[in-house]
Amino acid sequence: LYEDFRRSDKFPFFYLDEHMNEIGHEIIAQRIRSEYCELMPSYIYLSKNNLNDRYPTIYNQGQEILHQNCINGRYNIVLNNSSFDEYKSIATSTAELIHPMLSNNKRYLLYTEGYQDTGETEVILHDLQTGESSIITSGDKAYGAIAQFNKAGDKVVYASWTPDQQHPDIAVYDIATGLNKQLGLNTTEC
Repeated sequence: LYEDFRRSDKFPFFYLDEHMNEIGHEIIAQRIRSEYCELMPSYIYLSKNNLNDRYPTIYNQGQEILHQNCINGRYNIVLNNSSFDEYKSIATSTAELIHPMLSNNKRYLLYTEGYQDTGETEVILHDLQTGESSIITSGDKAYGAIAQFNKAGDKVVYASWTPDQQHPDIAVYDIATGLNKQLGLNTTEC
C-alpha cells in the first residue's frame, strides 16, 4: 500500500490525524480488489446503493449491525438486523457521524460528530432509554473523537484536544457524575 499512497495525486489522509480520507479508503479498496478478488469466497453484499455504510459493529450474537451511513447529505447512525432489512435510524446530522458503539448493557450509544477534515469533532453520549444526547467533550473549544466504553459501561475514554495543543490527550468521562479528567499524556503523540 505504501507505493499506492505515494503515487496518489491527492493526499489520502486528514491532516490532523492518521485517519484516511475518502481518497485513502478508495486506494485501499482498489488494492484489495486487485490482490484478493480471485481468492475470496462467495459473499453477500449487505450494504446496497452506495450509502457510505461504514464503521460496522456486530451486536446480539451477530443478529444486529450498528453502523454509519449517509443519505441525501445527512449522516446517520443506524441499527440493522443481520439481513439489512430492518433499518432503525438512531441519530442523524448534517455533520459527519462516525465510530458508533453501544454500551454492553445497550443503554447508551456513543459516537463522534463533526468535521474530521478540520479536527472539529465532539464525542456524543446518547441515552437510548431517555432519548437524550449530550456532548461529553470537556471545555470550550475542546474536541474529541474515537470514544470507547469501559467494560462496566459507566465510563468513556476518548482522544481529546484543543486547537492550540500540539498533541491530543486522553480524557476519561464518568457517566454518573458528568465529570471529565484529562490524563495529561499530551507531551507526545498518543
